[in-house]
Amino acid sequence: MTDLLVIPIVLPLLVTSLLFSKYAFYKSVSRHKRDKTDLTYFGFALLFITHEYFLLSLSMNLLGFISFEYVLGLTTFFWIEKRYGGMILSFTPIVLSCYLSLSLGKNLINIIPETILAVVVITLAALLNRENAKHLFIKFFILTTFVTIYSTMFTNYIYKFKVQTHLIFLYQIIGIVFICANLYLFNLQRYKEKTELVNLRKHESFDALTGLRNFFSFNKMITNEKNDPSRYWVFLMLDIDHFKSFNDSYGHLEGNRVLKYFSNKIKSYFDENISATYRIYRYGGEEFCIVIENFLIDESFLVINDFREELSKDDSVTEKGLAVPVSFSCGVASTQAHDGNIRKTISFADKALYEAKKDGRGENICPECKI
Repeated sequence: MTDLLVIPIVLPLLVTSLLFSKYAFYKSVSRHKRDKTDLTYFGFALLFITHEYFLLSLSMNLLGFISFEYVLGLTTFFWIEKRYGGMILSFTPIVLSCYLSLSLGKNLINIIPETILAVVVITLAALLNRENAKHLFIKFFILTTFVTIYSTMFTNYIYKFKVQTHLIFLYQIIGIVFICANLYLFNLQRYKEKTELVNLRKHESFDALTGLRNFFSFNKMITNEKNDPSRYWVFLMLDIDHFKSFNDSYGHLEGNRVLKYFSNKIKSYFDENISATYRIYRYGGEEFCIVIENFLIDESFLVINDFREELSKDDSVTEKGLAVPVSFSCGVASTQAHDGNIRKTISFADKALYEAKKDGRGENICPECKI
């Protein structure tokens, strides 16, 4: 009766709770990747040794034999991080042999066959959990079931434990199903949280109206990027012509329609005509900024001129069907002309935009261009 309670319920609950505490420790360390030191790995190893000792002690005292000793390592290998999982699996025979030697006076020589078993387990885990591997839950379940049953028979043979009934192996399978069910629910929650975080970051960095990157994202970019004289970036600052007048005449809803129309047009055009890496930001209001990496400034100027011609072929249409022509002014500058200084480049692109607007709008100005 004790076996029926301990193997499929008590030990799996213990394993699951220990895994959650391991994951919490791992996440706290992962948030501070720069601070990772040998002490971090020592802390993780010490945490495992404590958990494994507790698991071995409970298993031995309640059952009279060892069960689930490799589950902590396998679960860490499959669901937390392979590096830590491999470390845990490597330590498992050491902790097991030391525990049995200290508690029951067993011969430490048995660490050799236990280590061989651990090497086999690590090899199988690595083969099944390759990059982009599919059906991980099935593979994890099969491997964990095999290793748990085999290691029970293995330790029973070399340490002369007395396993009372073969029903124990059935109980172990039920216990592993219980662990897998908990892991599935846990991973489901992790996926949900990860999806919510991705959506939150997207909302934080992208403009809800146009779908383009917003000023927060733009400011983050210029803050994180260091000045680099070898960098060749082109900045194009754009401003929709007479937008405020249009807003006053037709209202903000129609103004939003124009902003979406212009954003879709420019994104579509650049997707089709620029092979270099680029990012489009809604800088603020009717102002936009395009950053093109590793692209000649003269080529950038030609592209924006071509876009102007393309944009002039169509009109935005109001809700009432009124055709509204959309044009823009643009200032262009490159980091190459400003020693890789991004803020200085933006300032010069802004000045060029101001000149374009002062000269009557509907113009692209690039003081640094040779064409």
